[in-house]
Formats: sequence, structure tokens, C-alpha cells
Amino acid sequence: MLRVYLLHTDELKDLAVNEDLFSVQRKEKIQKLKHEDDKQLSKGVELLLMYGLKQIDPSVHFPLSIKEEESGNLLLENQLDPPVFFNLSHAKEYAACAIADKPVGIDVECVKTREVQHMDRILHPQEVMIQGFITNPEEKKKFFYECWVTKESYLKNLGCGLTVRPSEFAVNEDKLETEKTELENRYVHIYKAGEIENADWKFDASYRLAVCTEKKEEDAVVRILHADDLKDLK
Repeated sequence: MLRVYLLHTDELKDLAVNEDLFSVQRKEKIQKLKHEDDKQLSKGVELLLMYGLKQIDPSVHFPLSIKEEESGNLLLENQLDPPVFFNLSHAKEYAACAIADKPVGIDVECVKTREVQHMDRILHPQEVMIQGFITNPEEKKKFFYECWVTKESYLKNLGCGLTVRPSEFAVNEDKLETEKTELENRYVHIYKAGEIENADWKFDASYRLAVCTEKKEEDAVVRILHADDLKDLK
């Protein structure tokens, strides 16, 4: 089981949310943020999580009891039965959430217009070589960000945190290859414009979304939510 939810920040502008719904951990994180846009995104990821859990078990109640591991991954302290795993990400205009029955990683990134620096910190030597054959600057940048979101989702899936450098392993199509024995094989799918849309929103072409699971999930559900989907959470 894999469910992926996206939320554009415009959907949060007029959404009245009961602040008591948010977990203690989320409230503390929001208080530390200075910019209103960042606060909205932080709220957005937990709203997506709450919505997704309600779809799985309508009896789930809020606020959720969440703890943060040393790796930065979040866990539900009072697990549903059967257990549910989740991962969160956000970037500029999108909040993203993945919920699965096994550990999952998700990352969303905006393909920035400015020149990317320090690519060697992210890319494996094999990827640096591949990128060297790409002559179009924009395609070169897209290649970098697709490697980035793939690796971020992978490391979040494993819960490695910063103990493994992204440059230590390579992306090969939808799989990851590594010589590090402590790393495990996983499946990663990168979503691009056209793959995710509904009647009102399309996933912006300047973004990339990667979801990492133990194996390919044929029944994966990806949905862009609206404010109306979230307004009745309680």
C-alpha cells in the first residue's frame, strides 16, 4: 500500500484550521519558523498526513502522537493496526506526504533557475560523467535535481540521515546502485509534470517529486488535495 498526497500552498490561504489538531512536535516546529510561508508549508505536511490516516482508519484521532528519530524521520508513537509508516517533504509551493505499510521516503524539490553549485557533493562520479555528456544547461540542471530528489527520498527511506553522503551511491534509472554494504536496494519513482494532475491542479513542471519504497507499488495512489478535502478534519 502506498498513498502519496500533494498540496499547493494556495489551498492553505483561506483554510481555517483548528490549531489544536496539530501534534506537539509540529507546533514546536512551527513556532521556530520565522516566515509565514514556511509555517504554512509545515502545517500543510501534517494536514496531508492527518487526511491520509483518516482515509485508512476513520477512527484515528488528533492530535497525533509523533516522535522524531535521530535521523530526522518521524514516527507515530501509537501505531495503527496494522502499522503505518509515513514521510513528509515540502518545497516552495508544495507540501508532500507519503503513507505506506512499510518504510517510505519522499522528497520534492524545485528545479531552480540559478546555476547549481557543488554538484560533486551530490553526484556520484558515474553521474558526473553522465552529466558531462549533457550539453543543454537546463537539461543538465534537471538531471542534477532528479538525482537529488531520488537520493533524498532513498536516504529518508533508510533513515540514514547525514551518515551517508549522496555522492557515495549512484542512481541507475529507477534503482540505486552502491558499493556500500550497509545500504539496501530500493525502488524509486520520480514524478514529473503530466503524471500527477486533477481537474484544477497540475503538478508544476518546475518541480520533481521522488518516492522511495522497498519495491515497486503497482497500486500506488497519488492525489493533489484541495482545501475542501481538509476543512472537515477533526
